[in-house]
Amino acid sequence: PGNLVVMMASGNAAYAEADYVAAEREFRAALGLHPQEAAVWNNLGYALSGQGCLNAAISASQCAQTLAPDKPEYADSLREFRQASPGSAAVCDSLPRCPLP
Repeated sequence: PGNLVVMMASGNAAYAEADYVAAEREFRAALGLHPQEAAVWNNLGYALSGQGCLNAAISASQCAQTLAPDKPEYADSLREFRQASPGSAAVCDSLPRCPLP
C-alpha cells in the first residue's frame, strides 16, 4: 500500500478497461499520499473526463501543468479537455487542493 508505481498501474489498468470510477478512486488514493506528483493529477484528469466531469478534469490538468510546467504532455491534456464537448450533467466530487510547486 502506498507504492506510487503500483497505484498508478492499478489506475491505468482500470482506465484501460473504461472503468473510470475505479481509475478515479486509484488516482485519488495516490494523490492522498503523493499530492505533488503531476502525473497522478494528469491521469486523474483523464479518469474524470471519462465520466463527463470536464471542469474537474481541466482543474486536475491545470494542477499537473503547474507542478510540472516543463512537461508538454500536460499542456496537451489541458487543451484536449478544454476542446471536449460537455457530456451529460455528471455529478462530480470536488478535487483536493493543488499543492504549490
